[in-house]
Amino acid sequence: MPVTVESSVDLGEQRDGPQSWFPRACRRDTAARAHTALFDHAHSCEQCTDDRDVCEIFRALYRLVRQEWR
Repeated sequence: MPVTVESSVDLGEQRDGPQSWFPRACRRDTAARAHTALFDHAHSCEQCTDDRDVCEIFRALYRLVRQEWR
């Protein structure tokens, strides 16, 4: 199935030196990978152990997981 604007997740602007690119990914696959990364991150992050709501990485991964159900 092709990735379209409606069926994808915008992964934000990425910079490679002077070049910018704007990747998108399949919503379902992004949510599945973010879910795995969320658990891996939370177990190894000192900030998440104290208060995961202030950890920017945790919040970003959580948002990617939640986008599957929008």
